[in-house]
Amino acid sequence: MRRRSLTARVVLPISALVAAQGMFAASASAAGPPSPGSSGYDISWPQCGGSYPAAGSFGIVGATDGRPWSANPCWSSEYTWASGYAATPQLYMNTANPAPHSSYYWPVSGSRDPSLCQNASSTTDPGCAYDYGWHAAANALVTAGGQNAAQDAWWLDVETGNTWNGDGSSNAADLQGSIDYLRSQNVATVGVYSTGYQWDTITGGYTAATASSYAAAWRAEFTSPNGITASPSWVAGAPTASSAPSYCSSSFTATATWLVQYPSAGYDGDYWCGSSPPPPPTPSYAISAAPQSATVAPGSTATVSITLAASDGWQGSVGLAVSASRSVTASISPNSVAVPGQATLRLSGTTPGSYTITVTATPSTSSSTSTVHNVSIALSVRRHRA
Repeated sequence: MRRRSLTARVVLPISALVAAQGMFAASASAAGPPSPGSSGYDISWPQCGGSYPAAGSFGIVGATDGRPWSANPCWSSEYTWASGYAATPQLYMNTANPAPHSSYYWPVSGSRDPSLCQNASSTTDPGCAYDYGWHAAANALVTAGGQNAAQDAWWLDVETGNTWNGDGSSNAADLQGSIDYLRSQNVATVGVYSTGYQWDTITGGYTAATASSYAAAWRAEFTSPNGITASPSWVAGAPTASSAPSYCSSSFTATATWLVQYPSAGYDGDYWCGSSPPPPPTPSYAISAAPQSATVAPGSTATVSITLAASDGWQGSVGLAVSASRSVTASISPNSVAVPGQATLRLSGTTPGSYTITVTATPSTSSSTSTVHNVSIALSVRRHRA
């Protein structure tokens, strides 16, 4: 896939949208997903004005024009091409996070549209980014024909070529918003296209193993009913068609890989690994601290809430241990917590300076998993100026 930089929004004319709706109706009797081991192609605006692939077993079409809030100007003819295959056409949309503003849409502080956006001027507010992703997907679905497009599988094109102003957590929240909107419109499958490098650069390494920590960071503003790990992967980067099958066992999210992209005679070819559902997420838990930093005068005490949250059916309890500098007095109560639950950390110091305190959670032997998690708190001890 390729990105296009535009200064003006491209909107399909009503006639094109009406034509697209007719094409969706015509493709409703398509056979379904491709056969495992078959190959097809994905096309979008770069193929406008040129010929489309004649071979292959399925077609994937970009609904947007290289970035969110845009329309592929060749949408009608390209969807007609994809509808000529026996397999149901699949669609994709481009993604980005332009935080903290966009000329198309950006929420305001305190709004719930649908997520709570706490600070619209922040580049890292996950709720604001979630709302942007939600509405970008809504725009893409309308561009592609509205509810008629919900019958097709959709993919999110996640590449560093577009704008990603947030941190890993807020960028991933943006993608979660797009997934959740499409799923709310009864799109049965919403997958993610990327490479391992681009995915890690944009999301900070969101995988099945780290999903619970992201969910914990988002919980104050939204809770997703789906999760990115419920989405299959479309892996880019195979050098040849013959090497593509070997990439079916790789996934940047550590979930099921359905598609692998490779270069093919001037086009982007795609190998269909299969549409087995992603493996169920591993039960896990997360630990967080609020606040994550505190400032006290010598001899005074700061109080921090330590929260343990479970995800995907994790059950058990954890023991809590605190490590800190000798200049800091730290205590936590209780030191064993059934998850979900909370503990209180009390911190004080006599020597001015900056310190890092770490709380480590170790699951009991009867818990779902034995993974150890920890959270760090920054403590600053300062004398008050007269």
